[in-house]
Order: sequence, then structure tokens, then C-alpha cells
Amino acid sequence: MQRITIQEAEHFVPLDLDEHADITKARYFTLSPSKRGPEWEDVTYYLHRRVNQYEGRLQDGDGWVYILATPSQPGMYKMGYTD
Repeated sequence: MQRITIQEAEHFVPLDLDEHADITKARYFTLSPSKRGPEWEDVTYYLHRRVNQYEGRLQDGDGWVYILATPSQPGMYKMGYTD
């Protein structure tokens, strides 16, 4: 896991630390001053995904290619695309 600055962290999706969070999915973290006092720091974890990663993509051919599988039909896949 790599430490990044608070400014760099603005480009990444924060990890939601609920009771089921998997901390191993975090790629980055930041340390910031805590409201509890100057001797404390708050840790925030971030995923490798970028915020607004696909924003502004208006070129021809933008879309998604997908492959879906379901346990109820083993060995069968649906492949397709959307734009």
C-alpha cells in the first residue's frame, strides 16, 4: 500500500470502511490532521479506481463489452456490448 498526499487522493475513490470492508482492496492511504488533537492523525484508504474515470468520453465507439455468467447455467456465457 502506498501513501499519497491529500491532493493526490482527490483523484481516487475512497474505501468505504463499514463493518464488511476488505482493507486488502486498498491501494493507497493518506494521513491527515485529526480533530482529536495535534498528536493524532486520521487514516483514509483509497481504491485504485479513479474518480470520474470515464467522464467526458464523447468519442464514437464509447461503450462497454461484457461477459456474464450465472451459476444456474454452468458453462453458458452471455457476451455483448452497450454504448
